[in-house]
Amino acid sequence: MNYDKLTQKSVECIQNAQRCALEFGNQEIRPIHILSVLVSDQDGLIYQMLRDMNINTDYLMKDCEEEIARLPKISPLREAYLSSEADQVLGFAENISKQMKDEYVSVEHIFLAILDYADSDVKELFTKHNIKKSQFLEELKKVRGNTKVTTQNPEDTYDVLKKYGSDLVELAHQNKLDPVI
Repeated sequence: MNYDKLTQKSVECIQNAQRCALEFGNQEIRPIHILSVLVSDQDGLIYQMLRDMNINTDYLMKDCEEEIARLPKISPLREAYLSSEADQVLGFAENISKQMKDEYVSVEHIFLAILDYADSDVKELFTKHNIKKSQFLEELKKVRGNTKVTTQNPEDTYDVLKKYGSDLVELAHQNKLDPVI
């Protein structure tokens, strides 16, 4: 895995996964730590996409934390290392980014790699929460369109209208618009 090819959000994800492992006393950063971080980032792309897929992210987060709590603990712990499974997931994410003709490995590539290559415990979570790769890819296409990941900060360019604009029709349905006089 070429770590220079990670987007800023992907680097943050790995760093936060390390913090998560340390908080739980886990010596290894496993795919479940990475998934937990992706699901818990309420401003992140994966969280928003899962919400758009009608996935209850609160329950998924709770289940991730329960899985992490079952992992072996070491105390005192000063550093956590990438497990071979997590390193493989990142390698697969790099391959997925190449298949999608992207220049950098973004969080969606990491999530797709976890969907495809994670261990049985994580796959059980996906089954339990009805998260399917085909549905995720459909949602990704809505968000990304035909854009490619050519910078280290592509997530800021996805769905710009939704992020910075206002859906006046939706606001009218919610009676949140003041009438124009």
